[in-house]
Formats: sequence, C-alpha cells, structure tokens
Amino acid sequence: MTATELDLTETIKLLHSISINPVIKGLNSNEYLSLKILISMTKSKQKNSIHVSDITKKMNIAAPSVTKLLNGLELKGYITRKNDSINRRNIDVFITEKGIDVKNQADVVLSNFIANVYKRVGRENIEQFLKLSKLISTAISDEIVALQNKEMIL
Repeated sequence: MTATELDLTETIKLLHSISINPVIKGLNSNEYLSLKILISMTKSKQKNSIHVSDITKKMNIAAPSVTKLLNGLELKGYITRKNDSINRRNIDVFITEKGIDVKNQADVVLSNFIANVYKRVGRENIEQFLKLSKLISTAISDEIVALQNKEMIL
C-alpha cells in the first residue's frame, strides 16, 4: 500500500470513530435519531402514537433492537408504551413532551455545532469534502459489492 492509500485508510477509520454523543447531553446518537424518526412518523401519520411494528419496518432493524432502544427512551421519560386497545398484540409508542423537548434542544445544539465547524473549515472546503466524500463512498460501496460477488470477503 502506498502512503496515500494508508492515509485514506486511517482517515476513513477516523471519520468512522467520530461520535456526536459528547455534543448532545442526555441523548446518544441512536436515541436522537430515533426520536427524530418517531416524531416524523407521528407527523406523517397524523396520529399521536406509532405501532412498534411500524418503527421496526421504518428503521429497518430487528424487533429486539427496537425494543432495547425503546426501553432506553422509556427509562429516560422520552416515550411511553401502551397496548393497542383494538389489537392487544400491537404496542403503541407515544412521544412525551420531555422527548419532544430534548429532541428540539438537541436540534439547536447540533445546528450550532455544525455551524461552528462550517465557519472553521469554510464553505469551499466543505463543498470539496462533500463532493469527495460522495465519490469515495460510491467507490468503496462498488468495491464491496465487487468483492462480495467474488465471495472474497471473510
């Protein structure tokens, strides 16, 4: 591997390791994204609750993972769950005011965080980074597919 190829590998590892968890108090990134999705789902369905099965489909993750995520949100008071009154096998998820408030506060914090990064790096560098990131992401995805087709991934 050339020095540039090694640098690319290290940069990909570095970007992958960046976490927004320290930026948002009281929420980890999965909880934040989940609250965003839940709020979006309730608005699109024009209902005040969502079935757990719909959340599983929307997030494209296994039911036990959704349950674990919802357990954490419920412990923090961001959601509540109740059995559906019509079909008791369905569980309805309700977002609490506390959940909406913490998500809205996190939106403001993240917006300010991104604005500060943008100011430090500059518009031209951000645009170049985004363009190159898309190019590199596409190349990486294509190479993974090619390797999978050759059954070379361990």
